[in-house]
Amino acid sequence: MGWWLTLIGAIIVVIGGLFSVAGILISPKDNVYRNIFVKAKSITQYHSGIGDNVAGDKTIINQRAFFSDTQSIKNLPPSLGGNDILNLDNLATLKLHVPYNENSLTLLLNVIPTEMPTVKNESFTAEGIKIYNQNSGQSYFFNTIQNKSHKIQIENRFFVVSLKEIKKLDIKNVSNPLEFIFGISEIETP
Repeated sequence: MGWWLTLIGAIIVVIGGLFSVAGILISPKDNVYRNIFVKAKSITQYHSGIGDNVAGDKTIINQRAFFSDTQSIKNLPPSLGGNDILNLDNLATLKLHVPYNENSLTLLLNVIPTEMPTVKNESFTAEGIKIYNQNSGQSYFFNTIQNKSHKIQIENRFFVVSLKEIKKLDIKNVSNPLEFIFGISEIETP
């Protein structure tokens, strides 16, 4: 008979807990809902809620955190960690394009490259070869003196892409290994 009382007590505790949670969820005072979306290396966070603001009236609040990231391009073979793309919050890409050197570079917006197979022979290996239409994307020229930043519009969002540094890398058997470091920040208005 004692185990029946224990079972009934446990059921009452569970039902009480469910009513408590339901009461909190449907309470009209200070309802706040949060959604967090994770994209690649960045976090875009949305806040919205219904409740009393400072003025005391009922309003709906929507706020989105803007994209911000530091990314780099390395003109190395893929097997050595090379990459030639910057990612603008999964909306667009900027691809490294010739000419580039220790003082300047060109990036193309939203080109779609076709990857070619690795070429090997006894004295030479070439990997990461890509072909693409050089006239298909808007080009942006960066250098270390004057053109360090560009404002880029993607749909109704605006990004400032800034060249922070160009590093000469010390990697043997790689022709002119460079790393281009960028800061990317989304801004509210143009």
